[in-house]
Amino acid sequence: MIPIECKTPFPASRDGQIPDHYKRWADPFIALTVAATATKKIKLGTGICLLPEHDPLITAKVVASLDLYSGGRGILGVGAGWLKEETEVMGTRFGLRWKRLRETVEAMRVLWTQAEASYEGELVCFPAVRCEPKPVQKPCPPVLLGALGHKALERVARTYDGWYPFVQGPEAFQKNMATLRQLMIEAGRNPDTLQVTAIVDPRDGSLSDSVNFQANNVVQENFLLPPGFLCNC
Repeated sequence: MIPIECKTPFPASRDGQIPDHYKRWADPFIALTVAATATKKIKLGTGICLLPEHDPLITAKVVASLDLYSGGRGILGVGAGWLKEETEVMGTRFGLRWKRLRETVEAMRVLWTQAEASYEGELVCFPAVRCEPKPVQKPCPPVLLGALGHKALERVARTYDGWYPFVQGPEAFQKNMATLRQLMIEAGRNPDTLQVTAIVDPRDGSLSDSVNFQANNVVQENFLLPPGFLCNC
């Protein structure tokens, strides 16, 4: 949901303008449900869902329903968002988006795993409810954080099942993976349980070959499609 008037510049373009295709994306959970009906094995993930802009109760039910009808293939890639105007038009103060994201993830895990689920945070709060269906994946679908920087790695180690980075170079990726594994250990978690889905731009033809994804416990590669690719299929 993109507001018509935005002052925040788009960080990935020289002119700061938001690409038009950003404004035309379909709802990811409806799109993934359509994909689930046409496939049997591929994983179905969001890349990414801005949870601070979503209601935790409704989203938990939607994700669990997708996981049910796909036979346990759902992956929830999440983020806090960068566009201040979008975050706030959807009801969350921009400065509180990271806290809202964490509390939403914690609340959804309660909803997915408990028969009578309640949560009391500073921003997310609800009394005991019954939330059905439960996900097929146990204890719940994996939640991967899509974000960059050391603070993002700290958040992954503390709260999330995995990391969803945009790989900009092999050296930086190797360093980030080493840091993340150490942060996982310091948080009392097993780094071998970490799920990593790497985003690699195919326009950098050598990058996907130069990064040893398997050695870094990366379970998937997610390649950005070149402009016009879908139009030519």
